[in-house]
Amino acid sequence: MSRNNRKNHRGNRTQRKQRLEKQFHCGPNQVVVNGYSEQWLRQQFDWVYSGEILAVGKRVIVGDKAEIVNARGQPLGMGIFAGLGEERFVSVRRYRTDLGELDQDWMKKRIEEAYARRNIPQNTTAWRLVHSENDDMPGVVVDCWGETISVVLSCQSLKGLLPMLLEAVQLVYPFTNAVGHVRLPHGNQEYLGVLKGIEVERFVVHELGVQYWVSPQLSKDAGLFLDMRPLRDWLAKHGWEGRTVLNLFCYTGAFSVSAAYHGAKQVTSVDLSK
Repeated sequence: MSRNNRKNHRGNRTQRKQRLEKQFHCGPNQVVVNGYSEQWLRQQFDWVYSGEILAVGKRVIVGDKAEIVNARGQPLGMGIFAGLGEERFVSVRRYRTDLGELDQDWMKKRIEEAYARRNIPQNTTAWRLVHSENDDMPGVVVDCWGETISVVLSCQSLKGLLPMLLEAVQLVYPFTNAVGHVRLPHGNQEYLGVLKGIEVERFVVHELGVQYWVSPQLSKDAGLFLDMRPLRDWLAKHGWEGRTVLNLFCYTGAFSVSAAYHGAKQVTSVDLSK
């Protein structure tokens, strides 16, 4: 896109924002949503799509906190604004159903609640602490790999949460090292680097007594899909022994390792990625 076209594009977005503000009463720190969005927000669906926004306050910028209200000005919660336009499929992620602050006390409570939901076996050092919307933290994933954690954000507008997030996690799950990733459009990702401590290239973690190599700095999944632990556990008890296994979506081979460890007589692993 040329410089002039980019300038015109920004100008069109500004004009659209100004037109929207005139049609509805919209406070400077508010995002006004339509009735369809309101219906889903009241059913605990915490995303606001770009096409559901009626107006955006003049002080609301990408990455900033915003009050979510309906067309009558009634509060629907507090979220973080990700921008408008087709390139921003989700424009607001809601973190509170009231208009309370998104501060350190709020973050600590969220992490404590997430930790209380976990039931981690004693022979497991790799597990998911925060599972985004499932823990009322849309777009935020925190995985624990022994003394290291990895943070994965679903968009760049959430980077402002990182200082509070790391401090709150440290209080609940003391860690030595932390790395971060941000998901980008079209399946890409940005590596944020070391957020605390040092970068450990490769190390061993345990899941249900089985050892796996992981590299949290290389990928948001580090070599082991943590949300698949219940399935690996079930297959270890009911599915692997004496079987011939063909794993056609193996990634780094976690299911294959589990199968071999638990008695499969032959395991073949295939993946599209090198």
